[in-house]
Amino acid sequence: MKKLILLLCLTPCFCLHGQESSTLSKLEKTYKGFMTACDENNGTKAIQFLDHNSMVFFELMLNDLWYADSIALEKLPLSERHTILLLRQTVSQEKLSSFTPRTLAIYALGEITPGSYVREGYTLGDLREVNSKAYARLIMREYHLDPEFEFTKEKGHWKLSLIPFLKDAETRLPARFKKANTTDKDFILFLLESYSGKPISPEIWNPVKT
Repeated sequence: MKKLILLLCLTPCFCLHGQESSTLSKLEKTYKGFMTACDENNGTKAIQFLDHNSMVFFELMLNDLWYADSIALEKLPLSERHTILLLRQTVSQEKLSSFTPRTLAIYALGEITPGSYVREGYTLGDLREVNSKAYARLIMREYHLDPEFEFTKEKGHWKLSLIPFLKDAETRLPARFKKANTTDKDFILFLLESYSGKPISPEIWNPVKT
C-alpha cells in the first residue's frame, strides 16, 4: 500500500517532467530547423520557423529600407542599420524596390547568416513557459549560453522569435568595434566593404524610394 501511495504521489512529477522534455525537444527542432535553413541559404524554409512578430519586424524594416535617409538610419538600432546598409550596398535598386515583407525576409535570411550561434552539440534548458510563450537557453558542455531564446506557440506549433537575435547583436557589435578601436559607423562600413568586395557606394545613405 505504501508503495502504491508513493507511486501515486510521484506520477504528477513524471508527467510534468515528460511535458517539459517534450516541449524542449520541439523547441530544439524549431531552433535547429531555422539554423539549418539559414546555413543552406534557404530563406523560404527559414521563414517557416519564425513567429508572427518576426515577420512584422521585416515589414517595419522594409519601410526603413525604402524611406530612411542618413539621419533616420543613424537613429536605428545597429543591427537593423547594418542590415539595411548591406542590402543597399549589395542589391540593385530595382530589386530593393520590388521587395515585399515576405520576399525581404526570404532574401535576408537566405543571404545573411544569423551569426555565430551554436549549430551542433547543444541542448536546450532553463525552460520557462508563459501563456503562449516559451523561453530557453542553449546549453553546451554544461555552460548556459546567451541569449535566452524566445518561442511562440502559433496554431499548435512552436515558432522562433528573431528578437533575441537582434538584442544579442546590439551587444556584440559595439564590443567588436570597441575592440577594433574605431567608431560604430567606420566599423560597419568596413564590414560592408568586406562582405560586398567593393567600395562603399554613397547611395546607401539615400532612400530607395522618395
